[in-house]
Amino acid sequence: MIKRVLWVTAAVFLSWLLIGFIIHVPLLSGSYAATRQLWRPRGEMKMWLTYLNMLLGALVFVFVYSQFITGKSVRRAMQYGLLFGLAVAFPMSMGTFAAMPIPLPITLVWLGGTVVEHLVAGLLVGFFIPPTTEE
Repeated sequence: MIKRVLWVTAAVFLSWLLIGFIIHVPLLSGSYAATRQLWRPRGEMKMWLTYLNMLLGALVFVFVYSQFITGKSVRRAMQYGLLFGLAVAFPMSMGTFAAMPIPLPITLVWLGGTVVEHLVAGLLVGFFIPPTTEE
């Protein structure tokens, strides 16, 4: 089961990289450019920390599903992904909006994008982590 958790974690991480690219480059690059005074210059960004954060988040997401969710199925995994996504998206996006002068459209794309990322992660764990025998 540990190997499976690690493989699914890698798949979730890669899906988050791809969705994150779509969110931050084609969808939000213009908004980021218009608000450049809010962000670190590209050379000062700590992208390694972003990737580490995503990897640890993916590991926790997959581990919690694999160990604590009963009645595993694709449907249950999607429900888990939706709830987990909302639990992450609202504090992250709205908390940043409350503390920084970030435009509401950026906030809403972050919120929606994070929920989509977690729905996709739910789909992945639902397909690749089978029910355990004691369920």
